[in-house]
Amino acid sequence: MRIAILSGHWSANVGNFYFQRPIQWLLDDLLGADVSFAFDGPSVWSPRLKDPLSLTRALDTDLLILSGPILGSRYLQSILEDILSLKARGPDIAFLSAGLENYTDSGASQAAAQINAIEPLCVLTRDEPTAQRIESLVDVRVEAGMCFSAFLPESVHPLAEMRGLEDSIYVNFDPGTHPQNLDSLTDEFPASPHALPRPLIHASTIQFPSSGSMFTFLGRLQRTMRAIGFRDDYEKAYQQMDFYSDNPYTVLSLINATGGTISNRVHTCAAALAFGKRARYVKNSSRSTDGRFALLAGFGARNIDQESVQLNSSDFELRKGSLRGQVRSLLGSPQ
Repeated sequence: MRIAILSGHWSANVGNFYFQRPIQWLLDDLLGADVSFAFDGPSVWSPRLKDPLSLTRALDTDLLILSGPILGSRYLQSILEDILSLKARGPDIAFLSAGLENYTDSGASQAAAQINAIEPLCVLTRDEPTAQRIESLVDVRVEAGMCFSAFLPESVHPLAEMRGLEDSIYVNFDPGTHPQNLDSLTDEFPASPHALPRPLIHASTIQFPSSGSMFTFLGRLQRTMRAIGFRDDYEKAYQQMDFYSDNPYTVLSLINATGGTISNRVHTCAAALAFGKRARYVKNSSRSTDGRFALLAGFGARNIDQESVQLNSSDFELRKGSLRGQVRSLLGSPQ
């Protein structure tokens, strides 16, 4: 069986590697399939700038996988005709680890219209709210699953090993959203006898100097960033430890090497939990309050926005086993 995973415009974000690579690994492991990635999205964050040439229409595959926060999205709408053209040639379509872009009634209605037009084999969601909102609106099989990022340890093994960071806490926030109570959040993590207070590694995908010509030249931007605490965030980072990378293997190696994670980014916390680390999710930005937070509950971390959480490994493995069973049931046995 030949399977293609369509990586849309969101694949430019490092966090979305965290479920796309595990999908590839799990389908190969379960079905013995020939699984590849198909990149057919705009090079920037606007579906309106999609390339005129459609790689989706030209795919030679038996099954196309759509994943991530794609349901009801403008991106899916922009490639809908391409998907239907591909399906008309014979390949099946399936949604795995899928979530709504907009967790509202209108968002669910838009998603349902797209799903009913595509008529996929199945929709396996990454959280319960997505399944609950769409299942009565569509004519296909819908099941609530959990995010495939649960299989990161298996799918990106081995990671680079590092020493000396086990007492550190990995901190990753959208620019300008570092919480003022970061010190109290770190108190939720078990004290280390080797490093008190525990050092923080401030991580970002964008590098900014703590002072100098950039801020002098961009005076208006400087004042704006000061107003939202952005410059202060990065000056504090330089006083401790800072790290900049958009390479998923590098970032995952760092998450795995440190003693815990604090973040307002869902898949940063998902990755930490999957690797057996303690994590704390902070809901302080539009990105962290739009509904995607629900996928962490599927890991068994329902209170992670209220306290730091480390998963029960036995329970987590049972949840992963259930997900494997769902995939096998929905997509069938290898040919």
